Amino acid sequence: MLATLRQRNFALLWFGALISQTGDWLLGIGLTVYVYLLTGSALATSIVLIVEFVPGTVLSSFAGVFVDRWDRRWTMIISNLLLACGLLPLLAVHDKSSLWIVYVVQFFEASAAQFVLPAEGALLPHLVSEEQLMTANALKSISQNTARLAGAALGGLIVGLLGLKCVILLDTASFLFASLTLWLMRIPAQPHLTSEKDSVTETPVPATFSLKQLGREWLEGIQLIYRQRALLILFIMIAIQGLGEGVFTVLLVVFVRKVLGGGAVAYGS
Repeated sequence: MLATLRQRNFALLWFGALISQTGDWLLGIGLTVYVYLLTGSALATSIVLIVEFVPGTVLSSFAGVFVDRWDRRWTMIISNLLLACGLLPLLAVHDKSSLWIVYVVQFFEASAAQFVLPAEGALLPHLVSEEQLMTANALKSISQNTARLAGAALGGLIVGLLGLKCVILLDTASFLFASLTLWLMRIPAQPHLTSEKDSVTETPVPATFSLKQLGREWLEGIQLIYRQRALLILFIMIAIQGLGEGVFTVLLVVFVRKVLGGGAVAYGS
């Protein structure tokens, strides 16, 4: 495991993702608590999660088609910069009348984020050897769970103690940090593959790239999921898990406030 982390490019990717994902959880939990405390409405709080869920359901498979053609590192850099800039309108949220900004920002952030994970997954085999790939994926899982534990716990605490603006700025900084670590990576140029199967992943999007071609390749990906039983089961399980997690997040905020009489600090604790 340590040998994999000694790979400079992988270490930069891993550490940048850890910080960025921690920032995501900070804002995700902090914003959910803030909206509920502001409105006292479980419906208004659940809409925050719904507008974040929709892009992942509708756009993720389309994003993968584009990521297959684009430079993965620059896709992640630009996406993280867009994510950082997209958070800034949240600084204008002060009361119920400006709550619509939260929904717009959440939708934009979730849409831009759809390009990050596919690009990261496609880039990973170029950063470590085949023998280290399993360890690299395990380290990636560790960083995701660590970010979730730390970010989720701190999100409510920071909102309660320092306010929403602090969480917004921390998440913005985390995206900028991730962009910096990606920029510092130095990846050797990969030779262009000539086979019909591999040319899709190594060739940039041509100027004549058509919607028809995009649709065809998107359908091929969807059909692959249905043909592979293991992929289909995994896809369904992730969808159910995401739905259950969203329901639990909203209900937990309501429970802490209504039953325990606590606020953002109590939720984070």
